[in-house]
Amino acid sequence: PGIVLDVSGEHLTPSLVDGLLSHRFDVAILRPPVASPEIDYIRAASEPLVAAVSAQSELADRDRLSLDDLADRDFVGYPANSAVAQSITAAFHNHEAYPRVVQTARETSTLLSLVAAGFGVSLVPQSATSLQIGGTVYIPVDGAPKAELAVAWRRNESTPAVLTFISFIQNHLEELKTHQ
Repeated sequence: PGIVLDVSGEHLTPSLVDGLLSHRFDVAILRPPVASPEIDYIRAASEPLVAAVSAQSELADRDRLSLDDLADRDFVGYPANSAVAQSITAAFHNHEAYPRVVQTARETSTLLSLVAAGFGVSLVPQSATSLQIGGTVYIPVDGAPKAELAVAWRRNESTPAVLTFISFIQNHLEELKTHQ
């Protein structure tokens, strides 16, 4: 009673952190790292990034890819300030590879639609494979970074509802660890 769940559309981590700091959000599910010392978070999940390629691409029939297979290709990515984009950039730089980002999109569904239309390849969290965008094929990538998911809140939070929710999440994650 007295709690309102307001689910908002896709936001990048910087926007979610701003929302927490401005008290628009009490809790956010985001992808670390978080730059603000005023935000606490707990990691809830980790998943590999997979390649999204157009069904018309010569890569579409491959069972696995490497970062080198994606280097020097037109790339559709998340905006540069997103946690996933930063992780992808670091992974490519570690392989001395440099994809050409020709288009960016904030929303994963838009990004995948651009891939399906042949604008380029992309790396997306594995959970995005549940979005069945016609004309898009998903392929595992050796050496791809992982995307982490975390539950975040303001440090020194004192709202009983938020504290109860965070405690619930922490207990649930501990239970999951003991059952694995």
